[in-house]
Amino acid sequence: MNLKHASLGALLLSATLLTSCIGQPAPTNSNVAEAPKNTLTLTKTSFTAGEDIVVTFATEATEKTAWIGVIPSATPHGSEETNDKADVSYVYLDGATSGTKTLKAPMTGGSFDLRLNDSDANGKELASVSFTVTAPVMDANPTTGSGVSITLGKTSYKAGEAIEATFTAPATLDPTAWIGLIPAETPHGTEPVNDAADKAYMYLNKKTSGSVTLTAPTEPGTYDLRLNESDAGGLELGASAPFTVE
Repeated sequence: MNLKHASLGALLLSATLLTSCIGQPAPTNSNVAEAPKNTLTLTKTSFTAGEDIVVTFATEATEKTAWIGVIPSATPHGSEETNDKADVSYVYLDGATSGTKTLKAPMTGGSFDLRLNDSDANGKELASVSFTVTAPVMDANPTTGSGVSITLGKTSYKAGEAIEATFTAPATLDPTAWIGLIPAETPHGTEPVNDAADKAYMYLNKKTSGSVTLTAPTEPGTYDLRLNESDAGGLELGASAPFTVE
């Protein structure tokens, strides 16, 4: 064998291999995931009613109307419009793409999400993080300290039947304090939640006792009569009377 020719062949092969590698991109690890572009982070996942919730966010959304909202967890994900209709509270990002925001925990217990939305004009949901709220144990009347009551003559009614209830209430309540007929699955605690769900209602008009008459819903199910301190926000007063509609 001619060693000189063999050595020359080896050199040519090495040069060919080296040339084929020049200009080729370095191999990458396809298993390395990119850092998420839209995130919401909480330092804890359980809050008491009314507690401050501090959330750290990062987003690629640049619209000033991008927002973070407190949304009941049962609300379907994905659509900003759906989140907008269900939000309990919210805060705009005003063009910031990272930082912290503070919202209040709802006054009712339950499961909620913070959801990041890319605009306030029928946009899309970008990220979410879940948390729970523990409702406070309310006094019978947290506003005045005196008792309130709602009493029914029976606990089962037919659809469309008149429901007569007697009540007691403190004289210090707002004239727009009201008793409403609310589906039983509606979370207790706040007047705005009851107001959004009521099937019928009557104002007390400063009466401290008496009776109200409402009509049973046409849809069978379980309902409550609930007393609320005003028609402008505030609290449910802890007095409710459950009943069923057949």
